[in-house]
Amino acid sequence: MADIGLQTVVKMREMSQIDDQWSVDHERGFSWWPQQLAQHVWAELPEEVEAVLVMSRVHIRTDVCTGFGGTMEEFAQLNAISRMMTLSGFVRKSDDPQTLQLACALSVHEQAAEDLSIMISLASTIQLVEAYLWAQMAEKVGTWYGAATAHPIGGYREEADDMLNLLSDVVVPAGKEPSRWAGDEMAKLEGMVEHPLCVLANGNQNGITAEYPYPGGPRCSRSKREWRIRDWATAA
Repeated sequence: MADIGLQTVVKMREMSQIDDQWSVDHERGFSWWPQQLAQHVWAELPEEVEAVLVMSRVHIRTDVCTGFGGTMEEFAQLNAISRMMTLSGFVRKSDDPQTLQLACALSVHEQAAEDLSIMISLASTIQLVEAYLWAQMAEKVGTWYGAATAHPIGGYREEADDMLNLLSDVVVPAGKEPSRWAGDEMAKLEGMVEHPLCVLANGNQNGITAEYPYPGGPRCSRSKREWRIRDWATAA
């Protein structure tokens, strides 16, 4: 059986150009330090699904902050923050419940390994940027502080990896410009999102609004989701 999960982790590491000097290998993945917050990537053992697909679950987690006590007030703060999350969510570190991590996972299979490797690489980059932003904000709360750790050989990394410049060099400048997707591409997107899971979608060349049902009930969401790339980038 092909170890598709481990192959995907190796491919993702190559695509992200992760510096070996600031990484540590594990049996089924690796940890690395883009600066002082560590990111951990690993794959579960592959499994056969209905004797047709070989699948594996790939996990990405980045240490964010520590000092989390699990109080109702702290959970309320996390609940408010979670409304602004993208591809990752907060979890408590399994061996240290006072440390919060950002976590996401994706199931990969042989037929889509190449495309999924790209998605995992993008997800890991976005997660890193968010982790460093939330770590800075956590220190303003007063009871939390950044979960900085040192590379076992190189020590604390002072100079940040270029990957952390995504927000300042790419997202924010792009948000100050007209949307790159406005026009025919935005209009075509309406047909792509209007599938059986979508109750109603409408839009034009400048934006799209889509309504989706709430799980477990017949009602639809009252608030509409507007996909306006320029607005998102500006807010970020």
